[in-house]
Amino acid sequence: MKNKYFLLLIILLSSILFSIQGSATIITFKADGTDNIPDGFNEDPGFVLDLNDPSANFFKVTFNDGKVGEFITKIKIDLRAGSDDDAFFDPSDGQADPNINNNGGGRGFGPVVGAETIGLDLSDITFSLNATSGISPVLEIMFANGSFAANDSLSFGIDIDLLGDGLFNQAGGLLGSKSVGLTTYLSGSCEQSVNSSFTSDSRNSSESLVKICGATPPNPVPEPSILFLMLSGLGLIGFFRNLSILNVLQNQTALNGL
Repeated sequence: MKNKYFLLLIILLSSILFSIQGSATIITFKADGTDNIPDGFNEDPGFVLDLNDPSANFFKVTFNDGKVGEFITKIKIDLRAGSDDDAFFDPSDGQADPNINNNGGGRGFGPVVGAETIGLDLSDITFSLNATSGISPVLEIMFANGSFAANDSLSFGIDIDLLGDGLFNQAGGLLGSKSVGLTTYLSGSCEQSVNSSFTSDSRNSSESLVKICGATPPNPVPEPSILFLMLSGLGLIGFFRNLSILNVLQNQTALNGL
């Protein structure tokens, strides 16, 4: 019987330990597709993009799990952080046409927010590149404070050149094979940034799993539920101690009766 009580105590104290430690915030990055340019895309200013097109959802960032009050403030993708030294994001396609923009390039593709986005409004999202900003190996995406929280996801698309051979068929697997870099900035109840990189799942798919802010609870003061568990554990320890003393006295009394 005594062993049963001590087993219950161990289970309770384990619950307290896990409650104090908390779980990590988890964010998933995916790049998926055979090409990141829409089918039939052209430089006609009247071209209308279907936001359900795979190219508009080539990238997907999902805030899988996090603590209350945590939110993503910024994401940075660096095409040259790994083994590639000449890749760039190209919201302009490089065809000079002063009637379209003034930076010597054409209309280009993206960045565009895709239809698979969940929990975010267009007004929450700001890209560092646009159709008139020219090319860059780095893309930064900023989010309004508190907008990108747990269970939200962002899908988007933008032209990438020279990550593979030439300017075409930049399949999703290339981001992993070239170890494209990521930096995730988290704020709120936990403020931290973490560097990671894509890894290839297949020729057309790459992924990066980011775990952040997992070891230290956001608030060092015990929450009521944790405090209750700790007090309950102390109470059980006292109960088991008194029970043991009572058993000793009962055994001694029984011996004296003999």
